[in-house]
Amino acid sequence: GLGSSLAIYLITAMGCAWSFSMVGVACEAAERNGALRGREIGDFRTVWSKVVGRQTSFFIDVFQVAYAVLVCTCYLPMLHAMAVPALLALGVPQAMTALPLKLGLGVVLLGLSQLRSLKDLAPFSALGVAGLFCTCVMVIWRSLDGSYTLLGSFGASASIAQTPSFWALGPSSFSLYLASATAVSAHFNAPRFYGELQCRSSKRFQILSW
Repeated sequence: GLGSSLAIYLITAMGCAWSFSMVGVACEAAERNGALRGREIGDFRTVWSKVVGRQTSFFIDVFQVAYAVLVCTCYLPMLHAMAVPALLALGVPQAMTALPLKLGLGVVLLGLSQLRSLKDLAPFSALGVAGLFCTCVMVIWRSLDGSYTLLGSFGASASIAQTPSFWALGPSSFSLYLASATAVSAHFNAPRFYGELQCRSSKRFQILSW
């Protein structure tokens, strides 16, 4: 339902923003105590080893590898579904759009997950943001012009057997939670953001986080 979806997104976003800001609080406390200095603030594993302890700092690498694997696992089917129609339209044999394409996309995602800096990918990120903006504009446009109504051009595909209640919950609610958490999750970069903040403090970082 609409109400449950908004509640899930808001609770997830607020939780991620709060936990993100707590990284800044930990960095400030460690910096005041002299445990962190200079460039050490920009590395999440270094911050963890100084604040929590060196014995458990390997958890950061484990979590990063697991996060990269899970993200690639989620994105691989979506990339494959989008690439297949485009390749078939360009005349690529259908046999090449099955396993070979999946393996190629897997290699690309593996290479991207090993990059330490994503500055070179900024133009592609801007292109992705522009694509999302165009998608939102098209959805709003189609909604306003009646394309999704029963008599509209997409009415048959948009019709549902029963309209869910305002606070309805279901398996799609968990998918929404996962998508929301992934969209607002950047905690591994939180120490770097804190270190690059001018006149840095936990209060200024909380403003940045929220």
